[in-house]
Amino acid sequence: MCDDKGIVLIADEIQSGFGRTGQRFGFSRLGIEPDLILLGKSIAGGVPLGAVVGRKELLDVLPKGGLGGTYSGNPIACAAALATLDEMTDARLHSWGAQQEEAIVSRYQSWHTRQLSPFLGRLTGVGAMRGIELTHPDGTPAAAQLTQLLALARDAGLLLMPSGKSRHIIRLLAPLTTEAAVLEEGLDILESCLAQLT
Repeated sequence: MCDDKGIVLIADEIQSGFGRTGQRFGFSRLGIEPDLILLGKSIAGGVPLGAVVGRKELLDVLPKGGLGGTYSGNPIACAAALATLDEMTDARLHSWGAQQEEAIVSRYQSWHTRQLSPFLGRLTGVGAMRGIELTHPDGTPAAAQLTQLLALARDAGLLLMPSGKSRHIIRLLAPLTTEAAVLEEGLDILESCLAQLT
């Protein structure tokens, strides 16, 4: 539709880029090719940097100073990005993402099979970019239980991020370079806290 109507398709890969979805970029899982791609966060290994990548015919027509941002032209951030991109080979990204995906999916399936919590809903997302819904038995969002879970996890040393329109989804978005033992420790804490929900 965008091609037919002459609409520029922009993919926001600031969170989903660099292997989180199991591929270098999330848009490739959708079978599309955007005209512009927005990048950030992982691009410079934690050093603040954002980038816009796009088709030559779109970017070359911008007037001087027509594209800017908070972190534009920072040489230290650009050097960090080059070093980070050297490390982020397709093989490494796939390996890191696959390890996290396997750990999260396997643990979730175990919780589901064991009926760990009556509030355990669906596992959403792809690759290492996941969410766990908390719902009541009738399928409605269990926002109060998520609030309880956040407090339990914080007290146990695990910081979680809520998500979803009803704030009933636990967002799992650990850095891809998280060591397997650290990820398992976090999932252990999450499991213990899920089991305590009332």
